[in-house]
Amino acid sequence: MKKIKLTPMESKLRNIKSALEAEGEFCDKVWYNRCYLVLKEGIKNGEHLLVDNWKPEYSTQDVTKKSIWRGAIKSAKRVEKEYGKK
Repeated sequence: MKKIKLTPMESKLRNIKSALEAEGEFCDKVWYNRCYLVLKEGIKNGEHLLVDNWKPEYSTQDVTKKSIWRGAIKSAKRVEKEYGKK
């Protein structure tokens, strides 16, 4: 068996502020990709319906209230401005 010499690795621990900022960025990007872009595509394809008024028989899987969607668009613009569209 070959012996391997390990070299010490220096790493700086993030401070709490830096870690929270990274977590926020991660959450924003995951939401943008998994929720906003997928929902936007579903609306475009007619697979997801936007309604003015919510009814109990609606499923949150394929129906969204228009006021909620307007809020999502506003949030998506903030994410795009902060991190870019790509």
